[in-house]
Amino acid sequence: MRDLTLPRRPFGYFVHHQGRGHAERCAALLAALPPDRPVTIFCARDDIFPALPGHVRITRIPSLFERGGAEVDMDQVETPETLHCAPLGWPGIRQAMGTIAAWFASADPALMICDVSAEIAQLARICSVPHVKILQHGARSDAGHQAAYAGAAGLLAPFAAELAQPDWRAFRHKIHFAPGLGVTAGRAGDRATARRALGLDPDRPVA
Repeated sequence: MRDLTLPRRPFGYFVHHQGRGHAERCAALLAALPPDRPVTIFCARDDIFPALPGHVRITRIPSLFERGGAEVDMDQVETPETLHCAPLGWPGIRQAMGTIAAWFASADPALMICDVSAEIAQLARICSVPHVKILQHGARSDAGHQAAYAGAAGLLAPFAAELAQPDWRAFRHKIHFAPGLGVTAGRAGDRATARRALGLDPDRPVA
């Protein structure tokens, strides 16, 4: 039985910083956690998040795919199939991965949530930290993504099960479908209001 006087082990959460969808989803998830579960978010930006609960803090890390100017390209060295995006000679990537690995060692996290990076998901597994990987649609049959999925303790799909891709069959036993996660119901209003706000023809079919 867990000693309830001890603080809960923290969760880590990597958030991709392009767009706001990853950050909105993160905020929705963390708002549902108990307030005594500390969470550290790792992200290249801290200005994309809506209001976060008091038990959450953000640690900024360098981007994993945008140049900072100090790169020494070593493209002549082949990238193995088991990695998705791992260029050599990028100090920003070393700093980001080092920051996260150091936090793993010092914080002893119970879980890492990854939205999304195949390499950070694999880093968590290598560092003996269970991770939950967010699923995205698209062609991700490469060995790097497949290794991240296979090594995950669970996979979170922020959409209905009816939208699952056929190639996810091998992982269906560990997928949790959460349709609408990160979307505030009714925020867009009715169809006509939403179309006016977006400048869309009220009668044109839109997917």
